[in-house]
Amino acid sequence: LNLTRTFGFDFDQVELVNGTTNQLFVLENHQLRRIDVASRQISGVLLNQIETFSSQGSNLLYLTTPKTTEDQTTRIIGTYRDGERGGTTLTTVTDDTNVLIALSRYYDNDYLAYIIGDQLTVYYGSLPSYSEQPSDPLANLEPLVESAQLTEAPAAFLVSPGGEYLVAQRDQAVTVIDLYMGDLYAYDLPEATLAWLDDSLLYSIDNGDFNVWDFDGTNRRQLVTDHAVEPGVANL
Repeated sequence: LNLTRTFGFDFDQVELVNGTTNQLFVLENHQLRRIDVASRQISGVLLNQIETFSSQGSNLLYLTTPKTTEDQTTRIIGTYRDGERGGTTLTTVTDDTNVLIALSRYYDNDYLAYIIGDQLTVYYGSLPSYSEQPSDPLANLEPLVESAQLTEAPAAFLVSPGGEYLVAQRDQAVTVIDLYMGDLYAYDLPEATLAWLDDSLLYSIDNGDFNVWDFDGTNRRQLVTDHAVEPGVANL
């Protein structure tokens, strides 16, 4: 299915809903919508002024586009449960610092993570629900990591395949967050390209050598040497 040809939109972001290709969250012109692939129908606008989002199951963590009022620029980091009337504000960013977001689910907990500049925060518990009279959005959440300073502001922030780890990366500098233990592991790579081999092993192809290591940077080894592997691993 060619989404652009079918619906007439150029989509900026497309994510699976509940891990299947039958339903998709899509972002077009800062508007979040949902697509039913089987019936080839697209919903109305679910959320507006969205810069980017991270999905897990049918839930979202999102970042809004900058809004300037009275010489102050603000962006909202918020959550959205599929089917609800609107989003819930988690926190507000009041400057133009770079913001990265990630949403995961591990065992029975949601993990909401964001990096503002070089400051990492992670909460776990239950995603808040929308309310017309908002109360404390953190009422059902507990802090796992509170404003931890990373070695530098990362450029990428993604979730491992099994959901247990988050990875913040800039070039060869990597920080892995273990969501089960709440531990952070910072280390450097021999080169900047890496990907997941399974739920807890990372790998890279460096000049044809296939390198593997544990999520925490230990037990590095070469599985294939002598330039036997073709490059082409996508950036994490």
